[in-house]
Amino acid sequence: STNADFRRAVQRLISSSITALICASLERLHLSRKSLGHYSRLQGKPMIDTRPETVETRGEVGHWEGDTVMGSVTERDCLLTLVERSTGLALVAKLPHRTTTAVNRAALKLIRESDLPFKTITWDNGTEFHGYKELEQAAGIRCYFAYPHRPWQRGSNENFNGLLRQYFPKRRSLAKVRQGHCDAVAHKLNHRPRKRYDYKTPIERLEELLGVLHFAC
Repeated sequence: STNADFRRAVQRLISSSITALICASLERLHLSRKSLGHYSRLQGKPMIDTRPETVETRGEVGHWEGDTVMGSVTERDCLLTLVERSTGLALVAKLPHRTTTAVNRAALKLIRESDLPFKTITWDNGTEFHGYKELEQAAGIRCYFAYPHRPWQRGSNENFNGLLRQYFPKRRSLAKVRQGHCDAVAHKLNHRPRKRYDYKTPIERLEELLGVLHFAC
């Protein structure tokens, strides 16, 4: 019995040492056990490298990138941003909390009311986007996901979120923000000239690509 207890103690020691070594290695890679688990939950989701070639080349309107933008760390309120890849045009929705239900409801509302082409959305890897299958079915679109810790894979979205922070600074409460304010800010940014489009606005770029005269965004 003493020998058996000794063997179990040694096994526990070896197991804890291996765990500590793995955790230390993750820290050196700037990852945490939490982020590793977050990545494991991504398995089975359609990743960014499976997107059609037209998404990669920005050759047509209708392929979007999506993310959430947080305010105060003590509040649940946040913003949902959708940015069209070929034009830079953006839509913004206020969310009462960062959940799959809130994201899907807001995204579907934006898709249906914007009267804009929606073919795909490439999401950040956050868990609030894990209800993507329901959104795909309701909206008739395809969803894809960027890999963890690679924000450049959604560069259009990240750039827009940086512009959005001019109106909604980090750690500032979003509790009193209303949808009308989000719409007004999106309108301003959609009419701001962008260097990457030869100083055309996203609206002008959209009109150019779609051959239309006016959009209200």
